[in-house]
Amino acid sequence: MRIPMVNGLARVLPMNAMSWVTGKVAEIALPAPLQRGLNKGFAKAFGIDTAEAEKPITDYASIEDFFTRKLKAGARPIHGELCSPADGILSISGIADNATAIQAKGLKYSLHELMFGEKGTESVSLKFWATIYL
Repeated sequence: MRIPMVNGLARVLPMNAMSWVTGKVAEIALPAPLQRGLNKGFAKAFGIDTAEAEKPITDYASIEDFFTRKLKAGARPIHGELCSPADGILSISGIADNATAIQAKGLKYSLHELMFGEKGTESVSLKFWATIYL
């Protein structure tokens, strides 16, 4: 979906700044009648099946609250051994080794740093990785 103001900001702000701004805007809780309308519009614009959510769409206090909603038990059964941890688009993937740098939001991380939050040299047994754009 193309939103002119957002696309314009994306051209002038660095990716990490754009991500921060988007996160802060998503946290804003509007008065209930406005938030209900915004939630419904967001769901319609992005084709979100609101029947899968634990709560009615009108119960979410912000776009962030709605975006991180819990689903009803059994809403998405896992079939097979390979599945996505989130709805999104696979933007990049690869076979990993301990020296591999994984790209996320334009930044690169070592496997150890990404998994444990710090630089280190211990072996990581991860073999495949993927970045999913939400």
